[in-house]
Amino acid sequence: MSKILKKIFKLSALRLSMLLALIIFILVFFKEVNHWDWGFFDAMEAKAIDLMFKARGKEPDHGQVAIVAIDEKSIEQLGKWPWPRHVQAQLLESIYKLGAKVVGFDIVWSDLDPTSTALGSILSKDFEELDLAPVDHVAGSLLAGLQEAGQAMHRAVALLSGIASSGEKDTATTARNVLKSLEQANGAFRTFLSKSQNLLQKLDTYYKERLKFEVGAPRLFARFDEETGIPAGGVKALLMEPLVQAGAIISTVEKKIEKLPDSVREAIGQVEAGRRKVTMAVDDLQRRVELFRAGIKRESKKLYEEGTPGDKALSHVLGEYSDSTVLGYFMFKSREEIRDIEQKRLDESLERIKTSRIAAIQYPKGVSEVKAWWSDPFVKYLGVQAPLKIFSDAAEHFGFFNFEPDEDGGLRWATLVAEVRRGKETVQDHQRKLFPSLALKCAALYLDVASLAVVRGPEGIQEVKVGRVSIPTNRYGRMLINYHGPGRTFPHYSAVDVLTGEVGKEVLKDKVILVGATATGIYDLRNTPFDATFPGVEVHANIIDNILNQDFIVRPFWAVPMELAFILGFGLLLGVVLGRIKAAWGAGLLVMLILAYYFFDKDMLFEKGYLAKVVLPIMELLMIFFGVYIYRYMTEEREKKKVRKAFAHYLHEDVIEQLLADQSRLRLGGERLELTVLFSDIRGFTSISEGLSAEQLVDVLNRYLTPMTEIVFEYKGLLDKYIGDAIMAVFGAPIHYPGHAENACRAACNMLKRLSLLQEEFKKEGLPRIDIGVGINTGIVSVGNMGSTQRFDYTVMGDNVNLASRLEGINKQYKTRIIISQYTKKAIGDDFTTRLMDIVRVKGKKEPVEIFELRADRPPSEKDLEFIRTFEEGIGLYRKKEWDKAIARFEKTLEMEPEDYPSNLWISRCKEFRESPPGDAWDGVFTMTTK
Repeated sequence: MSKILKKIFKLSALRLSMLLALIIFILVFFKEVNHWDWGFFDAMEAKAIDLMFKARGKEPDHGQVAIVAIDEKSIEQLGKWPWPRHVQAQLLESIYKLGAKVVGFDIVWSDLDPTSTALGSILSKDFEELDLAPVDHVAGSLLAGLQEAGQAMHRAVALLSGIASSGEKDTATTARNVLKSLEQANGAFRTFLSKSQNLLQKLDTYYKERLKFEVGAPRLFARFDEETGIPAGGVKALLMEPLVQAGAIISTVEKKIEKLPDSVREAIGQVEAGRRKVTMAVDDLQRRVELFRAGIKRESKKLYEEGTPGDKALSHVLGEYSDSTVLGYFMFKSREEIRDIEQKRLDESLERIKTSRIAAIQYPKGVSEVKAWWSDPFVKYLGVQAPLKIFSDAAEHFGFFNFEPDEDGGLRWATLVAEVRRGKETVQDHQRKLFPSLALKCAALYLDVASLAVVRGPEGIQEVKVGRVSIPTNRYGRMLINYHGPGRTFPHYSAVDVLTGEVGKEVLKDKVILVGATATGIYDLRNTPFDATFPGVEVHANIIDNILNQDFIVRPFWAVPMELAFILGFGLLLGVVLGRIKAAWGAGLLVMLILAYYFFDKDMLFEKGYLAKVVLPIMELLMIFFGVYIYRYMTEEREKKKVRKAFAHYLHEDVIEQLLADQSRLRLGGERLELTVLFSDIRGFTSISEGLSAEQLVDVLNRYLTPMTEIVFEYKGLLDKYIGDAIMAVFGAPIHYPGHAENACRAACNMLKRLSLLQEEFKKEGLPRIDIGVGINTGIVSVGNMGSTQRFDYTVMGDNVNLASRLEGINKQYKTRIIISQYTKKAIGDDFTTRLMDIVRVKGKKEPVEIFELRADRPPSEKDLEFIRTFEEGIGLYRKKEWDKAIARFEKTLEMEPEDYPSNLWISRCKEFRESPPGDAWDGVFTMTTK
């Protein structure tokens, strides 16, 4: 029975594929039913929509929408935006005279004409009449008393100084104490003077720059306190503190001077009189400043109610064309945006646009309002920034121009209706404050539809109705924008050309005209499927065109069943095929299926206005492909593990890996290759080990061998074996590659660098200092599996291996650290700093070999070259038996490097041969008698 169950539940490529497909099927089903947010996958689906738009390309508009652009040309001729309101009034009138049917403004007139000088002129006159300008008048009234107090203070100090220096002891002491107090009072007066001068300077700046030269909306003039630095408590809060402090000091002083001369008491009384005049001047200045503040509010309110002359002109034109003009306004989304706005102002703004409120909420057949209550799908805003009252009174139609981009910043969906509500409590549908977007309202006016309706069911909004036109939306009342193409797909006409009559009547006649900014730096850039810098006003144009021509992209009711069918079908197809073909063929099939589904979606669905999921089915294909082949790989790897386990006790791990790749290599013998062999050994390790405990010895050895081995691996070396404290490494095997000699030399140099750090660590820990010698040789060696038929290892053998070992030992003779052979020297070229050390005949070999000291893993510097050249010239002279000349060359190298042991060694040899010259058969080769 258990065998039968195992067989039933045994995993296979087909079963795994169908299992994955079923899991994805269930997840997608519940996602669609419950509207789950899948983050990454939803974002990828959004990107797929962008791809479909770009693949479809540009489509012509239907000739019903155009844009009058506030562009660079208009700004160049009419000046910086915003233009005076009377110019905007002329623009609106010109558009209607050219035959426009509907005009929508992608701008909001929420403040007074910023180009108007009306308020500035009124406030400038008030400023002067209140004697707040020019600043000399203010300074005279504010500082006159301070000057009087200062003069009296000077007299009092002079009198008290005389008494303090020549009066009786008690009188002199009193005078000195009073002088100290007066100095404190004088400091308070100086503080007052500094603060008042700063205030006067800011008042003068406000007068000259804000009131005299800059026009602007009331909110600019209302920054009076901010720009002058006057705190909430007014001028007194800014200036009175040092005066009060001075008054307290003078009051204390007056109690101490009863026995002092009348002249002193009189002078101090005059100081106090001056201080009181200054205090009165501060009170008066506060009164005048508060009157000016009140004037700002009064005159601003008056202008807001009546408007500037330019605002009145624009309002008059709006009134003439109120039945076919849509004013745009902005909605506040976050509480941060309305934090500083009074609720009264928010309520007033909402009241101004009430004529555009959507009152009609409808329900599908069989769904009552009660059944729909549990869902609250409307996009919510907290308030609006409506046009000024002077404009809203003249107009009848309004639409918000807010957009709701996706999380990646892409603008794909248009919010057609939105609710304004600050609270979180549930409200009945007839109580909702629903408003249309600018595009929706413009389309409704064009279609001569008086009212709009929203159809909603238990799961959310189903559609928005504009007369007989039903606009399909998602559950939040958002329509997928069917973009016709990149920017300027819809015709753009420069505003200045409209004003000057260069635009013909036929191009605007009977169209929806959108007025908005497109000039660089002043228009809102939107990230759309076609362009990351798309004019916001043209987004509205696309939406209007979609509505007027019912040119929608919809997600049909059969989309979900179709997608689920594809998910199961892909699972079955891949399960049957992938278990029988190699991964390369499977990848080809995968690409074919992805392309086939993509073109099916693009050509058969999207271009016909149907939206289907692209990413999830393709992701399913990828998941099944990788899942099946990972499963197949793991089952095949399980077989390899059996082989590895069987041979782990007999073979080196590297050999096992090669065996798994090619089991025919499970034999003795190998091949002959040119490789580089490196030997390194710790100097005097025996004596070092005698001074350490067993635990310390193991610790030291491990701490040394670990980084050295890591360096070998870093430079593609094969760790052949450890021989006690020695390391044998091979470069160029088991995978042969060029440059193995260079890698070996760089590894050796880096071993010394790492060793120097290790020496510092050992010194701090009181451990003995260790040093190493390294020998490197390049040549033909036998490489492969060496050993017996029962057990063998991957290693190298041959004379060139022995030579590398001998070279390591030669370091002791010359007190060097790295010795390489002439063969390695030839292989590494001039990329390293080396010097010829000797020509030697190592023990066990008859043929001499040139040996070189490896000094650095970089090309030699000029200094290095001079030293090496001099040293090698000495060797040449030595071989010619010119002992004195050779000695001179080596002595010169010692001048360059006084501690150079090889130079001293060669001098000793030269002196020995000078005393006892060699025979004629001498060939200059040094024969090594030890290993």
